[in-house]
Amino acid sequence: MAAVGRPEIGVGSAPDEHSLMAGVWPNRRTNRYLSALKDLQQVLGALHDATVAEKLVAHLKTAGASDANFATAPVNHWLINCQRSSRKEAIGLWGRFAKRKLFWENT
Repeated sequence: MAAVGRPEIGVGSAPDEHSLMAGVWPNRRTNRYLSALKDLQQVLGALHDATVAEKLVAHLKTAGASDANFATAPVNHWLINCQRSSRKEAIGLWGRFAKRKLFWENT
């Protein structure tokens, strides 16, 4: 989810990007590499969104009424759990992604 005025950078978000890479390097390793990169981007995006949302909720609590804590506590709990699981997933995905052979190298 991109903020207004902020361009969203996406790998594989447009069908033409995948077609371009597959056309230049037409092999299964290219497809697997781009798929792994897309998975990594998804989890990093979810982690970023949860972190930003946590900051926004904290701002609401400081600017809000006395019942803001009651209203934001469940949201904070959910966001923290989301961040924890996203961090674990990102670490695992990054570890596997970093070990991949680069599809543009002939090794």
